[in-house]
Amino acid sequence: MLFSLVDPSTILGTITPDASEATGIPVNLPVVSSANDKAVEGLGAGLKDDGTVLVSLGTYITSMMVGDKYKSDTHYYWTNPGATKGEFLYESNGIRRGMSTVSWIKDLLGSDILIKAKEQDITPEAYLNEIAKSVNVGSDGLYTILHWLAQPHQPHQRGIMIGFNGVHKGPHMFRSILEGIAMTMKSNVLSMCEERGITLKQIIVSGGGSKGDLFMQIFADVLGVRAVRNAVSGSASIGSAMCVSIALSIYKDRDEAIAHMVHTKDIFTPINENVALYKELEENVYRHIAHSVEGLLKESHNILNK
Repeated sequence: MLFSLVDPSTILGTITPDASEATGIPVNLPVVSSANDKAVEGLGAGLKDDGTVLVSLGTYITSMMVGDKYKSDTHYYWTNPGATKGEFLYESNGIRRGMSTVSWIKDLLGSDILIKAKEQDITPEAYLNEIAKSVNVGSDGLYTILHWLAQPHQPHQRGIMIGFNGVHKGPHMFRSILEGIAMTMKSNVLSMCEERGITLKQIIVSGGGSKGDLFMQIFADVLGVRAVRNAVSGSASIGSAMCVSIALSIYKDRDEAIAHMVHTKDIFTPINENVALYKELEENVYRHIAHSVEGLLKESHNILNK
């Protein structure tokens, strides 16, 4: 038997005496429907249908928008239920094992990173962000293609770092990964916006990676719009609480809940000269790398998997 479908942000019922005895939760406490993880993350990030895109930096990196129409015939995004009644969440293509590449490079660079970060009483990721600030925009020609996990229908895919020479060291590799993530997501974000007929106005970045100032500035420069970091970077829990606030009429709708519960911490403004350079690199170099080596990777896969 299946449960009856209900809208998100509605009261399902209350805690029964038996449930209270089993769990310790007070009798008659309202039980509220929430939504899927990405939907509540979008709500908790303050995502609105105003040209704003949320970039979610997780193991799977994706971007999201919200709207009020269900679309089933799209090419560059798909539609899921949102976190409030009548709301839909649009999710773009993403990067598999996205932020895992940051952990990968941290581990690859070895214990020196951990030691120096400990000496400065910061996280290894924060230390890498600091030392990568000195690397030129474009990582001196080092590019990272983020196929660390091949798609099932394209088993030949492999992650690529291309363009090494004698100047490149660990900070270049780290920055190249951040730039690769931003340039890949730029393509996914703009494809979704174009298909929706909407102009990108700003991005909100959520997840642990948003704590790095360098990463936030790279996103702003690559996409050419301001990048916003909220006070709470992991917004799914906030979104769930907002569902409760709406269901209990603490706030009348999602806009009022956002106004009271979502707070901007930092705004990163695009640097014009960086925007121009990233645009040229992405359009003339980066977007062509994967296609240029695809034939070789297919041949390699065939040879190694006979």
